[in-house]
Amino acid sequence: MKLRTLLICTVAFIAQTFSAQTFETATEAVANMGIGWNLGNSLDSHKADVTDVLKTEILRGQIPTKPELMTMLKDAGFGAVRVPVTWYPHMANDGTVDAAWMARVKEVVDYVLDAGMYCIINVHHDGNNKEYGSFPGHPWMQASPANAVNNRSRFKYLWTQIANTFKDYDQRLIFEGYNELLDQYNSWNYASYNCENNYNAVAASEAYSAINSYAQYFVDAVRATGGNNAQRNLVVNTYAAACARGSWSKRLTEPLKEMQLPTDESPNHIIFGVHSYPRIANTDSLGVRSERSWAEIDAELTTQFHNLTDTLAAKGAPVIISEWGSSNVDAAVTDYDALRNHFLYFADDFVKRAKAAGIPLFYWMGVTDRADRSLPVFTQPDLAETMLKAHHGENYNPSTPSKDDYTDKVYNATYLAQWGEVLLASFEDGQGDYTKLTVEFAQKTTRSRLQLRVYYANDYDYKSIQSVTSVQQAFRTNGDKVIRVVLCYINADLSFKPAIKRVYLTKSDGTTVDLVPKNYNNSYIELAGTPLFNNIAVSDALYTSLYYSDRNFIVPVGTTARAYKVEDEQLVRVKTYEAGDVIPMATGVVIGADAACTYMFRHTTEAGEAPVGSMLRGSDTEETTTGGDTYYMLSLNSNFDINSAGFYYKYDNGAPFLNDAHKAYLAVPAGQSLAPRYIFSEKEDAVATGINNAVKTPEKDSWYTIDGRKLNAAPTSSGIYIRNGKKIIIK
Repeated sequence: MKLRTLLICTVAFIAQTFSAQTFETATEAVANMGIGWNLGNSLDSHKADVTDVLKTEILRGQIPTKPELMTMLKDAGFGAVRVPVTWYPHMANDGTVDAAWMARVKEVVDYVLDAGMYCIINVHHDGNNKEYGSFPGHPWMQASPANAVNNRSRFKYLWTQIANTFKDYDQRLIFEGYNELLDQYNSWNYASYNCENNYNAVAASEAYSAINSYAQYFVDAVRATGGNNAQRNLVVNTYAAACARGSWSKRLTEPLKEMQLPTDESPNHIIFGVHSYPRIANTDSLGVRSERSWAEIDAELTTQFHNLTDTLAAKGAPVIISEWGSSNVDAAVTDYDALRNHFLYFADDFVKRAKAAGIPLFYWMGVTDRADRSLPVFTQPDLAETMLKAHHGENYNPSTPSKDDYTDKVYNATYLAQWGEVLLASFEDGQGDYTKLTVEFAQKTTRSRLQLRVYYANDYDYKSIQSVTSVQQAFRTNGDKVIRVVLCYINADLSFKPAIKRVYLTKSDGTTVDLVPKNYNNSYIELAGTPLFNNIAVSDALYTSLYYSDRNFIVPVGTTARAYKVEDEQLVRVKTYEAGDVIPMATGVVIGADAACTYMFRHTTEAGEAPVGSMLRGSDTEETTTGGDTYYMLSLNSNFDINSAGFYYKYDNGAPFLNDAHKAYLAVPAGQSLAPRYIFSEKEDAVATGINNAVKTPEKDSWYTIDGRKLNAAPTSSGIYIRNGKKIIIK
């Protein structure tokens, strides 16, 4: 008989094209997308005179996005990624989007969807609170009636191009019409806030009208393209993406009250979007931050979620918070850095409130940042874990790798032009007590292509780098202040990519401080290394199997590992490894978990205790089972019952089968009483019986078919049967 193998790795989302009639509603999408993250400072980066795709993507210190980043996020438990996109530098005067830019956007969207997550793309910094000018040299959208009328054709043409590009994509792709559109006064909080006396009724009314116009233009343009776009879920934001947090002004709820649900030929496919960046700290006159009263924060958040559900969602569409964090999330030193425990408490509370309100969140964005995205690892793994546990539950123990979980780390520098520079250090007011900077390379530089440059106010010192594994540059002692230190690429041949092992500053007392190299001038930095862990995914069945011949594993919290043998027709546990125990190499085990999750099994040099008598085997590659007479695989039954996990015949007679790499199987030697399956009982015990889900053994002198059905009498037709736990062949 054929059985569905138990899913023991990250579930692959099979690409599928839905007809428009099968798309889930906005309400269903909001319920299904889970917790999200923003791919910020990437495709939303912009500068009017930078039109090259790669140079745009790295403008704000990020690396070119890779699919491995999305896999890491999915493995951790994120269900959606918002991909902000700025379009104006890549549009011709007639509004046509550059084909290379559209292709890159499509490529990144595919990364998200291929990882099995929802994806939101938008029109981001084409409208913002900075300068406005003639298209295409500057952001061009604004919350004013004249601007909306003047840009109607251009805006609809942009969305027509985007919608046609993704016309056949499935329901997991969602469009967001615009980001934070502000009035001509650059007013946050509510329209006309920056006017005299913080309000102008006429200006406010016009701004809200413009927002509703842009929302309707967006919906009309997308729906007109047909196909899957006819019922694609669409996000429209309030004025300034305001969320009505707090009660310091009665005007705060205006953006929500004045927001209209666009007319749509496809009911229940509109989502309202807002952003939320609460202030959780106080700053004194010296710039020192301290914790803001939780009572004040609680009052603001209570008001915010009340307004979102009772005012905005009440208009007939669900709500998402497509950006959130604390108020200084983009600062050089954030609340996460300065007030870690306070910030994590806030994050836990915010996620739980949002989940209770049925509002998905998309964090902005430092949880993984800069070169860390290339390895990839979490820059703030404790924050990622806090958010994921708050969303999925306390039993959820996600895989949130950091740089500490890798060895042999190197920063690989890519230069995009001759004289490009990688930033090694920068100083606001000189070098202080630091006397020199040292760079160590992973291998010798073969030719003179690099210079270590130290920039001062009027000139710089440099040292050429050739055939060395380290270089050092001392700082001047005459009082000149160091502005920055860079690694400059002086060669026209850009194929060479130096691998930087370590960068550090030395103080006058000999102590050192390590630095992280960063993108700077026509360059970007990617981090590489060797992982000290394996991610092991456990499905909703809460079981999987594991086998590696060459590494010992530490059992993570939230899981146990067990080894088994068959004895007297029973599956008997011979060894249990609890959280913190070590599974020795070349040991096949069954992993039981508290929750469906991807767990980090860290490597260790410590040798664990081998199980005695275990009949679990495995292989590091896809190989035919060996080591026994009858073979079982970890599986669900033919009905895919989530509670039916156990060991089953792959083939009717327990014949050898092709086993997946790094998966354990049950190999029973000849002479044993056998059953066609051994189904796990209660997870805490994981002791299984031969035929039934119940804990009793098969009745003596009873006959069973190979798939476990009990016969009323001895069989009269040919076939393979089970009698008293043994295989019987009747010819």
